[in-house]
Amino acid sequence: MEMNLKSTMKNFLGFLSLFILTSSVFAQTQSYIDYWNYDKKIPKSKGQYLKGEKHGKWVYFYKEGVPREELNYHMGILNGEAKNFYPNKELKSIGYFYYGSQDSLFKSFYKDGQIASSGFFDNNEKIGAWEYFYPNGQLRKIGKYEAGNKSAKMVKSFTPDGKPLVVSGSGIHKDYTADGAVFELIGYKNGIEHGDYMQYYPNGDVHIKGMYNEGKKHGEWIAYFSDKTVKSKYGYKNGVLHGVCLEYFKPNVMNFKGEYDNGSKTGLWTWNYPNGKIEMKGSFLNDERHGKWEYFYPNGQISSTGSFEVGLKEGTWVYYFKDGQKEMEGDYLVDEKSGTWTYWYENGNKFQEGDYTAGTEDGMWESWFENGQLKDKGSFSKGIITGSWEGFHDNGKKRYESTWAEGVKNGPWKRYSENGKLLEEGNFKSGKKEGVWKTYDEKSGNLLTEGAYKEDLKTGTWKYYAPHGTLVMEQSFKNGELNGVSKEYNAKGVITSKKEFQNNKLDGEVLIYEKGKATSKMEYKDGKLINREILTEK
Repeated sequence: MEMNLKSTMKNFLGFLSLFILTSSVFAQTQSYIDYWNYDKKIPKSKGQYLKGEKHGKWVYFYKEGVPREELNYHMGILNGEAKNFYPNKELKSIGYFYYGSQDSLFKSFYKDGQIASSGFFDNNEKIGAWEYFYPNGQLRKIGKYEAGNKSAKMVKSFTPDGKPLVVSGSGIHKDYTADGAVFELIGYKNGIEHGDYMQYYPNGDVHIKGMYNEGKKHGEWIAYFSDKTVKSKYGYKNGVLHGVCLEYFKPNVMNFKGEYDNGSKTGLWTWNYPNGKIEMKGSFLNDERHGKWEYFYPNGQISSTGSFEVGLKEGTWVYYFKDGQKEMEGDYLVDEKSGTWTYWYENGNKFQEGDYTAGTEDGMWESWFENGQLKDKGSFSKGIITGSWEGFHDNGKKRYESTWAEGVKNGPWKRYSENGKLLEEGNFKSGKKEGVWKTYDEKSGNLLTEGAYKEDLKTGTWKYYAPHGTLVMEQSFKNGELNGVSKEYNAKGVITSKKEFQNNKLDGEVLIYEKGKATSKMEYKDGKLINREILTEK
């Protein structure tokens, strides 16, 4: 009684403080209403905000417009009475919150208004005696909650017609379906589960059976499908998994099977796919994978195999494609790839091969095209590409030559066409183009472009050539932008224009030539034309 009064007073004081505060700032609140539909006929929620937070009473509605919840807030925090309703408008539950925590009396009800349960909360935890009732109003059971324990001790329980089942914490409790059939049997001793446990299907067949020992599962627990075949089987020892355990997807189609030793997986375990094919199998030691393991595709073909050392991959592992061809093979050392690893295409040809150290690429690596021709060849250092690399086209002709340092290109670079002709050459410095670069025509091999880079930006004079070798354009760059004089030439090498640029914009004199002679002159400033002049022969 003292506890009930204390909780009720706490709730009342919360209401009083909320009332006083709400009254003093009422003029500052803002009403809000939300609707289920666009025509704004059926409300979804309504209440008030204070300083952007829900404040005071809020009502939430079903889509039919009937209240679903009535909650009270204090500056966005639940505080005060909380009600839930059935769609038929009957009260579903009533409780109270104290600044965000469920507190004080709580009651729940059936749809016809008959009480279903009653008890108290303290800081979100059930406390003291809780009463539960049948739909006919008969007391079903009383459970007692102790501080810090989320499970109640059974005090007493009754049948729907009032006959005692559990008295003073001991006896066999029964739960019933809506039509009065026994759904569950639980033995109790001194308020905690002890003895047989049974759960039934609606037709009376056993669904689950097991045993408790002083509140803990003990011995074999078995669940059944509706056809009476085993669905799952678990062994327990004083609440801890112990012994054989297994589960089935459906009758006679096993999901997994294994064994526990005092809560830890041990010995051989097997998992299957829903089609009955094996998915994986291997052994455990102290709950860690240990020894040989095998993994399979749903078609029954092996997908990988190797060994574990106390949960870590160790030694040679082989992975396969679905058709049984090898996909990759190599060694693990303390769960990291180590030594030479080989990868294959599905046609059986090598895809790539190289060494690992502590899980990262280290040393020489090679890769191949699917037709077996060498594709790339070069080195890694601690997972970072380094040193000389060369690549090839699938016809065996060289594709590129490069030098790397710390994962970026550094040094000479050359790129070749499929027929082996040089297309591009230059230098990199710390991943950026640096110095003279040239490109060449794929057919003739003649020079196409020539110029310099500084930190990946074009600089100085750049020359551009036609495939037959004639100069067609000259440009001047500074920091990657056009700066200075640019000239254009026709196919015979005769000048056709001369332009001055500043910061990538026309700036200065622009001359247009015909047959090598200037015929018009324009003046630009910051990219804008400011003067045009037609030139005539003197």
